[in-house]
Amino acid sequence: MKWVALLIALGALGLGWVETPEAQEREKTTVAVEHFEASAGLEEVAVQVSDALIARLVAHFTLLTRKDMDAVLAEHRLGFSDGMQRAAEFGKMLGARKIILGRVDSVASSKAVRICLRMVDVEKASLDFQEVAELVPRERLKEATELLSDVIIAKVPLRGRIVQVLEDQARINLGSTDKLKEGATLEVLKESEYGWITVGQLGVVSVDAYSSKARIARQEEPFEEGQFVETAANEAWVDTLRERLVELGQEERHRLDRIAGQRKKLEEERLRAEQAEQERLEQMAQEKHRLEEMQLRLKRAEEERKLPMTRLRFGVGYFEPTDSDFKDTFYEEGADLDWGDPSFYSMTVFFLSHPYFRGYMKGAYFNRKGPEPEERWEEQEERTIFRSVLGARLQLPIGVPLVSIVPYAGGGGTYAYMKNTGRDEKLNGMGYEYFFGASLVYRRAIGVFVEQIEEVISVGEDEIDIGGTSVMAGVEIWW
Repeated sequence: MKWVALLIALGALGLGWVETPEAQEREKTTVAVEHFEASAGLEEVAVQVSDALIARLVAHFTLLTRKDMDAVLAEHRLGFSDGMQRAAEFGKMLGARKIILGRVDSVASSKAVRICLRMVDVEKASLDFQEVAELVPRERLKEATELLSDVIIAKVPLRGRIVQVLEDQARINLGSTDKLKEGATLEVLKESEYGWITVGQLGVVSVDAYSSKARIARQEEPFEEGQFVETAANEAWVDTLRERLVELGQEERHRLDRIAGQRKKLEEERLRAEQAEQERLEQMAQEKHRLEEMQLRLKRAEEERKLPMTRLRFGVGYFEPTDSDFKDTFYEEGADLDWGDPSFYSMTVFFLSHPYFRGYMKGAYFNRKGPEPEERWEEQEERTIFRSVLGARLQLPIGVPLVSIVPYAGGGGTYAYMKNTGRDEKLNGMGYEYFFGASLVYRRAIGVFVEQIEEVISVGEDEIDIGGTSVMAGVEIWW
């Protein structure tokens, strides 16, 4: 009997915990899940994801039905990109503590989808968290949705009530079914004019299915039955869930990486091919340029060969003897002969059609009457000289087709026939000449020239050398 009385006393003191229906009444957070937005062509997938999320969360939260949300938000649609303040206002209109927004987008070069959701705290008008499943294969949408819903469950603090307070301990209505574990920390809340504030802290020491026992770690004011308690987010579990979300899209990520690698390889090969083609084109351009230059040189050479050449020249010259033998032969002794006194005419025929080298045959006629006869002369002297030359010259045409300057130099052998009527003398002579000059040619058709000639002729039986300098000017005909 004493043992029975002792047990009854212990039960009355609360040292032995007995679960009651009140202990099983837990406070659930009210959550509103908005319709998920979607990029073009993924509307059905978005509905599928949001429906699966609701089905998963309904056991843990008080969810607002779509019918309830549509009745309130019929004229005020909330979007994924809307600000926190607007989302909080809609949450208050719905009577929810949390509001969940989501969006489903396509992934380039893949049939996988990207799921992004965010949860807004209505009371604080702030973002609780945002979670993204980057690469979700279509066939694994259900698994990805379960992981995302578990992230929401882990991030949303569990809220319960104190059902009994005993000295330094308290009993709360959260248990293992709520995923509460020994060692968890609970904040004791109190509503004030500034919102919910923390007035104490509990540490869980034992957990049953629907309730748990906690030690009072901090107490700013006496706790009361029915007072709210709240757990912190389970970040360790959240990290595990995120790793599983990453693993979920790992195979697709590897496939995309392989595709990206193949594309990069193809792009590199394309760039190399383009570079090789560019180099080939540059080489072709250089070769073409070289061939064009060669063809231009050949064309110029061909044109030069086809250019009209000097064929015929007519000139008038003035001769100044530089040897006294000339005077003794053709004039009376002591005759005064000035520069240009004797004059001559010439005609030259050119041959050998080469732009830089010409052969020529020239004929010159000299006729001049001497001074008035004195005692020793019976009649006035008249000297006639016929001279023919065979020679060659080098020339360098300079200029444009309209007007050209042709400097030249050359020389040749001379045969001369000389006659003096006053003395009745007839002499033959051989000699040479050399010259230099320049022509000014218009359109390779007609030109004028100036030329200086130095000549030496040996005449008579005694081979008298007659030398002189001539300056000749005239016209040229080209064809």
